[in-house]
Amino acid sequence: MMRACVMEFGRSWDDHLPLVEFSYNNSYHTSIQCVPYEALYGRKCRSPLSWLEVGERQLTRPDIVQETTDKIKMIQENLKAARDRQKSYADNRRKPLEFQVGDKVLLKVSPWKGLLRVGKKGKLSPQFIGPFEILDRIGPVAWRLDLPPELSAIHDTFHVSNLKKCLSEETVVLPLEEVQINEQLRITEEPIEILDREIKKLRRMASFSTMARDTNSTLLGFLAFSLYLIYTSYGFCVNRSWHVHIINGIANDSLLINPKSGNDDLGIHVLQPNQAYTWHFCEKFAGSTIFNSTFYCKPRLANFTVFNDAYRYECIKNRGVEDCYWLVRDDGFYLSPYENPFPKDWVKKHDWP
Repeated sequence: MMRACVMEFGRSWDDHLPLVEFSYNNSYHTSIQCVPYEALYGRKCRSPLSWLEVGERQLTRPDIVQETTDKIKMIQENLKAARDRQKSYADNRRKPLEFQVGDKVLLKVSPWKGLLRVGKKGKLSPQFIGPFEILDRIGPVAWRLDLPPELSAIHDTFHVSNLKKCLSEETVVLPLEEVQINEQLRITEEPIEILDREIKKLRRMASFSTMARDTNSTLLGFLAFSLYLIYTSYGFCVNRSWHVHIINGIANDSLLINPKSGNDDLGIHVLQPNQAYTWHFCEKFAGSTIFNSTFYCKPRLANFTVFNDAYRYECIKNRGVEDCYWLVRDDGFYLSPYENPFPKDWVKKHDWP
């Protein structure tokens, strides 16, 4: 109606607001099946057209009372019929919520209940918190919940519209406490249990992934442990050479890649902690020389092992100490007796231990 008024009268539409209000109050409404003015005052509005009628009508007071009472009853019946009709439309998309004592439910965060104090505020606040156990039924549509001590300031009885049935398992429920971060705004997570492993072998690369459970949350996630064996040939190397790249090792679980001499096949073995293993590789210089490197698996996070003096001695004897270095990343280490084939910003150079 306002849009039609603006289109009809242009910029002078605000001068015609009284006429718009008069037209709205004298229009027929389907919900009450009469005119709003007549429903409010019990008589028809006297418009300018009514002034043209000739003659007078004499009404007595009992007639006015009876007519008004009849119209009120009619309006109430029409409103009830309209509510029932609208309710039937809404019920087609709703399902009744039935709970039992002992069920787990989620509680809807509601401002009028004061639940915005839980967790973060504003747009980042959760829609539901919980789950909580139902202790008792209070009336047909109210339930009493077992709230934790941090929610003791909130009344423990809620309407069924604020509850949602929890279908998740206990092992994947998010706790109420916030995730702790350090001064660098990073989440510190340490794996405590290895659940599954996956090995992908490509043409020139092998990837080992581990799914683990961390200490910061009860949720399961894929945490960092990948080992890549990259095949390169460059510079002064006459034949092929292997480079081992380890990222984010997991405590008490490491991986050894043992490439066979003269063969492109990858041998993948799982190492046990506190045991020494040997990585063999072969390279040709003026003559044929085989280097043997023994490294040790220590049971701590993101630290695989160090070289022993025997391999360090071989490097000094055949290549010179300037060609032997140990390159370390923040999340693991890169190990190579050759020049670094990776970008410089990936690694940091460290002295021999």
